[in-house]
Amino acid sequence: MKKSHQDFAAELGTVRELVSRNLSWLQAEGYLEVEGRKLVIKDFAGMKRELSSLE
Repeated sequence: MKKSHQDFAAELGTVRELVSRNLSWLQAEGYLEVEGRKLVIKDFAGMKRELSSLE
């Protein structure tokens, strides 16, 4: 299933800009890669720990 940043934003109740910014941040930290329209999670456990620490 292909989803756009706008689709993710609508599901999360936020705006596309925040989705884009956070995806870029997660990519810069090495937790995921964006390959065209494909999102590849490289370190799910690490990403989960990082996001849990932000709460």
